[in-house]
Amino acid sequence: MSIGQSNFKMTSRMVFISLAIGLLLWPAEHAKAGPFTQDETGTTAAVFLKAPISPRSIGMGRAFTAVADGPEAVWWNPGGLLSSPRREILLENSLWLNELMLNTVAYMEPLGEDHTLGFMINHMTFSTPMAGYDNMGNPIGNIGFTDMAFSLCYATNVFEIPFGVNVKLISSSLDDASAMGVAGDVGVLQGFLKNDLLVGLSFKNFGTKLKWVEEAFALPFAMHLGVAYRLLNRDLTFAGDIQAPFDQPPHYHLGVELARKVGMAMKFAVRLGYHTDWQGYSDALNGLNAGIGWEWRIHRRLLARKGRMIGYKQQLLFLLGLDYAWAPNDQLEPSHRFGLRIGF
Repeated sequence: MSIGQSNFKMTSRMVFISLAIGLLLWPAEHAKAGPFTQDETGTTAAVFLKAPISPRSIGMGRAFTAVADGPEAVWWNPGGLLSSPRREILLENSLWLNELMLNTVAYMEPLGEDHTLGFMINHMTFSTPMAGYDNMGNPIGNIGFTDMAFSLCYATNVFEIPFGVNVKLISSSLDDASAMGVAGDVGVLQGFLKNDLLVGLSFKNFGTKLKWVEEAFALPFAMHLGVAYRLLNRDLTFAGDIQAPFDQPPHYHLGVELARKVGMAMKFAVRLGYHTDWQGYSDALNGLNAGIGWEWRIHRRLLARKGRMIGYKQQLLFLLGLDYAWAPNDQLEPSHRFGLRIGF
C-alpha cells in the first residue's frame, strides 16, 4: 500500500470515528428535548418496522448493529452485507408481542469481493382471528390486519468503508383501509484492530408518510450505533448498541455470544443479552434475552497458490443453521423466536 493510500485510509477512518462519537453523544443530549421524547410515542405508522429480526440478534439483547453479517444485515445494517462472501437464506417465524405473528424471508447474493445484493420480505399479521365491534359494542365479525415490507439492498465499499443502502416498499392494511409508502435505510460498518473491533452505524426508515383515510403518519425513523469486539479466534463476541428512535428516548443494548466448534463440521453457540426500554421495567428480568444456535457446514478443499507457496483452502459447499431466542415481556407472554439459515 502506498503512503497516499495509507493516509487516505487513515483519514476516512478518522472521519468515521468522529461521526460515530457525534452520534453517540447526540441521542443523550436530545433525549429530553426535540423529537426524542415520550410525547411522540404512538405518532408513527408501520410500527412493525421496529420489530427486530433474527433470533441471533434477539438472543444478544438486540446489540447487533456491528455484528450483523448475513441476510439479517438488510434490516440491521446494510453495510454488514459485505462481511460474508457466501449466498445465504434466512427464514424466520415468531410470535411477537403475544398475538402478532412475524414472518421474515431474507437472501443475500455476493456479486464479487466488493458488491453484494440483499432482499427481504417482512410480514406481520394476527396469529389468530381478531373479533371486531362497532361503536355500540356489537360484534361485526373478524378484522383483517396485514403489514408487509419488500426490501432491496445493495452494499459496496465507499472510500474503503463498507456502505449499504436499502430501499423498501411498505404496505399496511386494517380491515377495509390501507396505506402504502416508500422508505430507505443506510448503514456503514468499519473494522479496526485487524477487524476484531467493529463499529456500525445505521439510519433506518426515512421516507414518505403513510396516509390512513385523511391523516398521514410519519415512519418510525431511528438511528443505531453499535460496537462489537471479538476474542478467542472470534468465537467470543461482546457487543453494545445505542438505538435512538424518533418517537422514544434512546434504548441501550448489551450482548455476548460464545460459539464453539464440535468436530470438523458442527458449531454450537450460546447467547445472552440485556436491553433497556424507555418505559422501564417493573421486573429486571424483562430486559434479559437468551438464545442458542446450531450450525452444520460442509467444505471442500481446493489447491491454492500464493506466490511461491502452494497449499489448500476451504470453500463452503453448504451451511445449515438453526437459531432460537427467548425474550420475556412485562405485560405479555414471552416471545419465542425461531430461525433457519441455509448457506451455499
